[in-house]
Amino acid sequence: MSRLKPRIKHVSLAFMGEEWAESYLEFKALSWADVSKLNTDNKNDTEATAKLYDTIKGAFLSGKGIGEDGSAIDLTADDIDDLDLETIAEVTKHLSGQPDPNA
Repeated sequence: MSRLKPRIKHVSLAFMGEEWAESYLEFKALSWADVSKLNTDNKNDTEATAKLYDTIKGAFLSGKGIGEDGSAIDLTADDIDDLDLETIAEVTKHLSGQPDPNA
């Protein structure tokens, strides 16, 4: 376990639409130790994807989203299961340190 305070990665969910403008997800930035556990050399695509997903879910700290009734809600790690693939791809991009080409 690290003695270092983790960097927090803030992922805005504004790309999901106007009503999501104030929504976000926060994750502990992935460390080299986290990424090295993702060795996919001997895994099929399903296993590799599941391992990446578990790593992302395990890094979740907090978030705000929009509930089914349109009201603001606090998000939990279990809510990651309900995110669409585009959102998961956006989270993966942020956690892997890929720069925004539009920034």
